[in-house]
Amino acid sequence: MLAALVVPVLGLGACSSQEGPDPRKAVFLVTTATANEPAQMLVKEAEEVLLTSAGVREARAVVLLPQEGQIDQVGTADLAVMRGQDIEQDRTRRQSGFAPTLDALNQMLTSAQSSARDLDLLTGLDAAARKAPASTIVALSSGLQTRGLADFAGLGWDFSLPEVLDRLADAGFQPDLTGKDMIFVGVGDVTGAQEPLPAPMRTTLEDFWRGVCERGHATSCRFVSGAGGSTPAADTTGVKTVPVPRFELQPRPAVNGQVSWSLDSSALFAPDSAVLLPEAQKVIAQAARQLTASASSVEIVGHTARFGSPEGARQLSLERARAVAEELVRNGVSNSKLVSVRGVGFDEPVTPAPGQDEAAANRSVVLTVVSN
Repeated sequence: MLAALVVPVLGLGACSSQEGPDPRKAVFLVTTATANEPAQMLVKEAEEVLLTSAGVREARAVVLLPQEGQIDQVGTADLAVMRGQDIEQDRTRRQSGFAPTLDALNQMLTSAQSSARDLDLLTGLDAAARKAPASTIVALSSGLQTRGLADFAGLGWDFSLPEVLDRLADAGFQPDLTGKDMIFVGVGDVTGAQEPLPAPMRTTLEDFWRGVCERGHATSCRFVSGAGGSTPAADTTGVKTVPVPRFELQPRPAVNGQVSWSLDSSALFAPDSAVLLPEAQKVIAQAARQLTASASSVEIVGHTARFGSPEGARQLSLERARAVAEELVRNGVSNSKLVSVRGVGFDEPVTPAPGQDEAAANRSVVLTVVSN
C-alpha cells in the first residue's frame, strides 16, 4: 500500500557552506507509471548517477509517484556503500556492494502503479524539487502530461512553447529546479491505449521538458532513452490519451459539391513554425498528384486554434498556407491553379468532423477543390 508522502527537506550532513549542497546526497526517482507507459526500470545513465552517490556519506534515494495531484512515496534506499565506518573507496567493491540496492530500487519502480487516469509529471518534479536544496532528479516517464495547463490532449501539438511556459510560470506551476541535476528517461515512450508518437511529436515533447528545465534554472538537463518494453506500468482503465496527428489527407464533408481536404498543422509544421517538416512532403505530394490529374483549381486557407493574439494567429496561418502552396507548386501544380492563398487564424472556425475536437479541427490548412 502506498502512503501519502510527507518528507522533510533532506539533511545535507557535513557539506560546508563554501562548497554548497551536494546534489549527489539526494536522488529522487520520479515515475508516473500510468497504464499508457511501459513499466520503468533503471537505465545505465541512472545507475551511474546512483553509483556515484554510493560514494557519498548519508546519500539517499527516494522513489516518488505523482497521481491525482498528490505525491506517494513508493520507497527509499540508503545509497552509501560503507566499509566499516568509512565510505568504500574501491570502485569495483563499491559497485559490487551496491548491486542489492539497485535491485531494490528496480523492484520499487516496477511495483509502482498509478491508479490515476491522467499523467502529471509536473507535480512530481515540483514535489521532488522542494525536498532538498540540491539534488539529482531522475524522471522516468513518457512525459506526455495530461493534467493542468500543460495537458497535451488540450494543447495539441501545434502551440507556442514560450507562451505555454509563460502561462505555467504566471500560474505558479513552473517548478523551481535551482540546484537540481535533471535526467529525463524515456520521454515519448508510450504503450497501451496511447498511440505511438511520430518523431516530430517526440521532439516537441522533449522541447517542452527542456523548456521547463531551463525556465526552472536547473543545473543540468539530460535526456536518455528508456529501458524499452511494451508491458504497461499499470492496468488502470480509462486513462486519458493524447490524439496523434495524421500524416495524410483528411477528406472533409463536401459543401456545395466542392471537395476539400484538411491537413493537420501538427503533422506539417513544428510548433509556432511555418517551415514544413520533412514528413509533410509526402502528404502534400499526394495532394499535388490529385490536383495535377484534374483540371480543377484549389483554394488554400490556413487556420489556427484559438490561442495567442488574433494578429499573430493570422500571420502564422498565412505563412503556413503559403508554405503549402509553394510545396504544391514544387510538386508540379501550376501557379495558375492556386485560386487563393489565405490565412485566417481563428477568425473563421472550421467545423469539426464527428468526434473531432474543435481545437484540433482548427489546427489545419484546408485545401478546397474548385471546378473550372
